[in-house]
Amino acid sequence: MKLGLGLNIKTSGGTAFSIDSLSGLNLWLKFNTGQTTPDIDADGDTDIRWADSSGNDNHATQSTDAVQGSFDAGNWSSADNSDFLALTSNITLADDFTIFMVMLVEGTSDTFIGSSTGDFMRFGHGNVATSYKSKFSGNPSSITMTATTTAKALFKIERNATDKLEITQNSTTTLVTNATHAANDFVFNRVPAGASGLADDYFSELVIFNRILTATEIANVEADILDRTSLTAD
Repeated sequence: MKLGLGLNIKTSGGTAFSIDSLSGLNLWLKFNTGQTTPDIDADGDTDIRWADSSGNDNHATQSTDAVQGSFDAGNWSSADNSDFLALTSNITLADDFTIFMVMLVEGTSDTFIGSSTGDFMRFGHGNVATSYKSKFSGNPSSITMTATTTAKALFKIERNATDKLEITQNSTTTLVTNATHAANDFVFNRVPAGASGLADDYFSELVIFNRILTATEIANVEADILDRTSLTAD
């Protein structure tokens, strides 16, 4: 494990841990990895492409100049809340899931994942820092949470098999625990959602699993991400 201590995470077999060694990995937009600016639409300028490191080839791209944001020191940055990256294919989270993401939030209606059809996940709904809201298959959930930090942080979001939600920040700070959440499928294809996304904020990493991870798996994933993005646990 490495949390600013110079120690690398190891599996029981003695090899270095890698997120893509775990089952159920849907998407991995990895910090400072696979970030390129090709001319996707052949219009003579640069566009945005963040390659999926999960092996599923579900890359995040944007060729519309007005909403593409930019890469900055390994992060994808948004200029205003209309910017977003579109995934190659929809992702459907039907039951339990675990999401890890490193981003800078303002605590004011930060919609970090969403779809072109209106489903989303959001911190700071209605500009209230303690409000989490989502819409899964059109069915909303509104949950009171501890306010997020306004600094760059690692967030973990879990929905378990009984539709209870847990959100943590920087590995140890609990923002939501055992809260009842909508049971519907979450279908999304945008990071963030656009229209009400991340204004003047940025994403550093996004990892999505279609299952609940074990405590050991979570510890390994979080330590790996914290180290790569130069964060420490709270």
